[in-house]
Amino acid sequence: MSERYQGGYITATVVNPDGFIADSATATGVWTLQEQFTFHKASLWPSVMSRGVCFGGAYPGATNVIDFVTISTTGNVADFGDLTSLRTGAPRGNASQTRGLMAGGTNVPSGDAINIIEYITINSTGDSADFGDLQAARQKGGGGIASKTRSVFFEGSQTSPVVHSNVLSYITTATLGNATDFGDVSVTIDSGPMGMGCSPTRGVMFHPSNGAGGGSDVIEYITIASTGNTTDFGNNDESADWKGMMVVSSSVRAVYQRGGNTRYITIASTGNVTDFGEAEAMTDGDGANNNVRGLFMGGDKNNINMITIASTGDAADFGDLSAVRSGHGAVSNGNGGHQ
Repeated sequence: MSERYQGGYITATVVNPDGFIADSATATGVWTLQEQFTFHKASLWPSVMSRGVCFGGAYPGATNVIDFVTISTTGNVADFGDLTSLRTGAPRGNASQTRGLMAGGTNVPSGDAINIIEYITINSTGDSADFGDLQAARQKGGGGIASKTRSVFFEGSQTSPVVHSNVLSYITTATLGNATDFGDVSVTIDSGPMGMGCSPTRGVMFHPSNGAGGGSDVIEYITIASTGNTTDFGNNDESADWKGMMVVSSSVRAVYQRGGNTRYITIASTGNVTDFGEAEAMTDGDGANNNVRGLFMGGDKNNINMITIASTGDAADFGDLSAVRSGHGAVSNGNGGHQ
């Protein structure tokens, strides 16, 4: 079409949207909502700038460094800033379209679990600041369930003294303050972190272990805008101890990776996982994504792998972290809950 008509306004020269190749991509012309929807379903409508932010972790030494990448490009990370302290023990992240959150983990050098939540403004750079507290001091928890307004965390475990948990909590992402009880997962988790992903309305959780030192094949879900306990979704294809998994999610699909094994589910349905492809063997890392591309970051390596979430196939190289990372966290402002 050479013209676009909307509200009596005519644009004679039109440039069709051509994808998410660069977050700064533009389309000229006046577009109806139906046309925008059609382009977006084909992954052709330009997105807002989506960043993946990696923070904390260790290997071999603990770090407070925050790195970032622009997800729609490829290449190595750039420096973002620093956490307020050294943090390992798989701190977990959540984000709105503007604010990133980092919760829990292990303090260095004390080795104690911490309850601190910090935040950053994702599309800027700089050091993190205090947001509030989890309900309890926890490490190896779970993040990755966040709508535009609410972030849900699995509060994780504690090693000294030993505490196993099944607790979910939530915060309003735009408002500083402490976490509030959301509900419980069906079993106590003894060793995380929990793999979590979401659409704008539903959060899904892949259990890493079952509270008895063994593996779990359980997948559960919640409705983000409500509160309450989890509901059964389906099963993994094996009951190995899947601690250390990384999850990325579009508004339609959640994909997890651990040790090179990659599986996916359709978030709006229920059922068991389906094979996605292979990735580099990574354990105890974390993931970031926009609605098209997922990144698997670190996990005893400094590598970043990428996948196209809507397809299937093997992961490809994206770039490198600033150092080898393990037991770190990641957030992105383009996750499935924001689409």
